[in-house]
Amino acid sequence: MGNFFKQLIASALGTLIALGLVGGGTIALAALVIVGLSRSSEGSKPTVANGTILEFDLAMAVPTEPPQDDGSDALGSLLGSEMPPRMALRPLLDTLAIAAQDDRITGLYLYSSDQGLGISGYATLKEVRRALDQFRRADKPILAYGVNWSESTYYLASVADEVWLNPFGTIEFNGLASSELFIAEALEKYGVGVQVVRSGKYKAAIEPFTLRQRSPESRQQLQALLGDLWQEVLATVATHRRVTPQQLTAIANQQGVMRAERAAAVGAIDGMAYEDEVLAKLGKRAPAAGEADFERLSLVDYGRATHGDRPDQSQLGRSKAPAPATPAPDSKAEPPKPEPETPKPSESAAGESAAGESAAGESAAGGTEPGTVALLYANGAIGSQGSADGINGQELAQQMRDLRQDDEVAAVVLRINSPGGSATASEIIQREVQLTRDRKPVVVSMGDYAASGGYWIATYGSHIVAEPTTITGSIGVFGLLPNVQQLGANNGLTWDTVKTSPLADLGTLTRPKTPAELALFQESVSWTYDRFLQKVAQSRKLPPERVAQLAAGRVWSGADARQVGLVDELGGLETAIAAAVRLAKIEGTSWQLAEYPQPEGLAWGPLRGLGARTPAAHSGEAIAPLATYLGLMPPRSRSPLQRWAATLQTELTWFDRLDDPHHIYARLPYRLEIR
Repeated sequence: MGNFFKQLIASALGTLIALGLVGGGTIALAALVIVGLSRSSEGSKPTVANGTILEFDLAMAVPTEPPQDDGSDALGSLLGSEMPPRMALRPLLDTLAIAAQDDRITGLYLYSSDQGLGISGYATLKEVRRALDQFRRADKPILAYGVNWSESTYYLASVADEVWLNPFGTIEFNGLASSELFIAEALEKYGVGVQVVRSGKYKAAIEPFTLRQRSPESRQQLQALLGDLWQEVLATVATHRRVTPQQLTAIANQQGVMRAERAAAVGAIDGMAYEDEVLAKLGKRAPAAGEADFERLSLVDYGRATHGDRPDQSQLGRSKAPAPATPAPDSKAEPPKPEPETPKPSESAAGESAAGESAAGESAAGGTEPGTVALLYANGAIGSQGSADGINGQELAQQMRDLRQDDEVAAVVLRINSPGGSATASEIIQREVQLTRDRKPVVVSMGDYAASGGYWIATYGSHIVAEPTTITGSIGVFGLLPNVQQLGANNGLTWDTVKTSPLADLGTLTRPKTPAELALFQESVSWTYDRFLQKVAQSRKLPPERVAQLAAGRVWSGADARQVGLVDELGGLETAIAAAVRLAKIEGTSWQLAEYPQPEGLAWGPLRGLGARTPAAHSGEAIAPLATYLGLMPPRSRSPLQRWAATLQTELTWFDRLDDPHHIYARLPYRLEIR
């Protein structure tokens, strides 16, 4: 009955759109209602049969923070758009940990539904790969199959016991590269002027707006960073496959692409096979069913089946607490670091409700209980006002303050995935981190990025954990001062200002800054930079002259940051949670994990978390492209030209993030995209 109603409404909506009678918002609302009703009638969560093989689609999006449930997944399902699956990082790691101990699960199948890789960032890849390796070491075999893989996809898939490639398939293996778009000449052509003040020769965030190519300092630090990440790829792949780092380096330098025959010959894969042949191999791993009809369940659905909509606890940090999580064999061994001083107990009593997310990426609110470890996300660029995909400094500070005042919260894990941003907003957040650390442990878990302002808010953590491939550091600040004087002149626009003091219009965009005004901005930037250095020296207990050597805006990999004292321990989210449990001294008690902030999405149960699970209504397929065009649904994939256009748009929206009241920013030196 549910499918009948879905098809009926989808057909009606298609007709109404064709007639121009229904607006986009009405479409979305009607779609969500009907999918919710059909879902509630269709009912139950998936079941897990004995001998089940889990399927992990590498096209799955893995955001750091639980995504907002805006209904786009449900709308896409109704309209016939096969949306890629989505699961936030913590539920993904949790689900793999549960599956490793579930006797009903026989193994795992890695594949990609669109030959892409939804996971972005080598630190996130590292965490997911470690969880897969722990699954495999629990005597649960992993088989991987692909057609066209990039280095990052192969880096993840190489953990499998068996790696198979289509006979016509390839593995791109030509090293890592990062291209930066420089728009200084375009800005000049259209009459937009940009003036810069900065502290730190490596602080290259402003270079795309002022130069035609990278500065020598920017090129130097990026070369070193890419080199660290590339060595991680080579060493990790070589550890699990029958191929040496030297062979892989030769392939990258001389061939760039491995065809299936070559990949099999050097031991990069186990052999060539078509998907039906790989599925037959999987069938032999599932003794409860025949080879042709064995039970298969997506990782997302398995998470729904095992966690439900309102999970009480996370598995992360439990199996190995109170000791830090044991790193996978491909992690670099590090000497032990002295534990920080035991934080003071919480003194005040104010409680807030916690947000938990199921392993399917669904959100659920739940009150905190004694022994709660709060997982607080700081995801995106830091702004004084924030944005849909960024951090609002005031809001994050308030969330940290609430956790500090909640006696039921024993420790906080601050998960940072941020390139930085407003210096003022970073300082507001940092102050609350410092105050909270004085009452209870605040363990920082660094994701793909925790640099510049992202490091600013991390530096006073009780304990800082980063992946070897995390991009961090970038201790430096700058000011970016655009003006549109020439743009106005080119279009017949002029401005005439009356003022009582020479500096009354200091913040205007209608003219360039005078040398005297630039000197004032430089003084402010230098003052802010000095305070940044002082904070790092104090919090990390490093000599100021040593911090100055590590700063100047230079970026560091997590591995190097651990060596120079900017990071305490290498590891992922599980390591950070285990450290929080240990420092809070709750390892022998029953504790739970609660996520903050609570996702603000659809509250009605039947409408929550519908993405990529309900069968598409065939009659809705005709309007799926229109819904995508209207912005109601994201595109399934992008062509190279579309990706280039998106890059240009991202660079131009940089100006939208310049909201610091003092025009001073602690931001990563570039919008780093590694391919």
